[in-house]
Amino acid sequence: MEQHRHRLLSLLLLLVWPPVFLAPRAQPEEIPKVDLSKLSLEDLLPSLPFESRRALAEREILQPSTEDLVSAWKVDAGADDLCRLNAFSAAGAETVLHLPPSHTLDTNLSKDDFLLCVGGRLGVDVCAGGGACRFCGHVVDAKGRHAQSCMAGGDAVALHNGLRDLLLDYCTRAQLRPQAEAPGILDGHRRPADILIRRGAGLLPRLPDGSRPLLEPLALDVAVINALGESHWDETLRGSHEAVSTYAQHKRLHLQTESTCRQAGVTYYPLVWDIHGGSTPETRAWLHPCAGRALRRRRAAAAGSSLTAGLAAGFLLEP
Repeated sequence: MEQHRHRLLSLLLLLVWPPVFLAPRAQPEEIPKVDLSKLSLEDLLPSLPFESRRALAEREILQPSTEDLVSAWKVDAGADDLCRLNAFSAAGAETVLHLPPSHTLDTNLSKDDFLLCVGGRLGVDVCAGGGACRFCGHVVDAKGRHAQSCMAGGDAVALHNGLRDLLLDYCTRAQLRPQAEAPGILDGHRRPADILIRRGAGLLPRLPDGSRPLLEPLALDVAVINALGESHWDETLRGSHEAVSTYAQHKRLHLQTESTCRQAGVTYYPLVWDIHGGSTPETRAWLHPCAGRALRRRRAAAAGSSLTAGLAAGFLLEP
């Protein structure tokens, strides 16, 4: 019986052999290439057994994406949490935590500064609240928001003037011939320009409305707000840049400043920042070309100094 079965298997093998091994081989299909640098563990999940996926989840190796975490967080988040998320999601708000610490460049954060930056992002208490502000009498909150927006005591003015002087220094290095607090632009005592640039068209490819500027003086009006303050909280809840953009428009319309400057032959251009680092798109559109021009002038001056020093050394070494 066993011998008969072996003979039957041999016959079947002979019958199957020719079509399988003698038939022309089909060309293998091209295997699609996979970019391993973009391949994540989640992409392999469909090919993993259920037990393997559960083991990865239990060992916390398989983590949800950032988008999934934010979406899940928004479900239970309150209005103040969403407002805080918008404020710190604005372009530029993360810069303060990415700067290399340096005492020379004044980018070194103290322990209190770092705790305030991180605490504000997490929404935790950073100071004792409930008391009255010693400058304006307003109730102080534990999140530190009133301290960042209080207009009494001189801190807001000092911050504004410090930012103005920093921009003035950039404009000077860029050889734009700036003038701080230029008088005589408008009638009366109004000074709409914290910094006046006589010919600023090269820094403005296009105005906010899309038009190209003329070769006329540029009045830069510097402003700093607190997007989480009481005056701007509602706008920040609507979007990341709503507060700074709304305030920039307010600056243009207040006392018809923009139209009055236009009649005087001056382009009015507000530069608005948020205390947390955000700013209007127009502010970034002006600042980046200005900084680039200052850097090019600095490199050109350094190259000129090196050339002058080399020529002087050559004269000294001549016999």
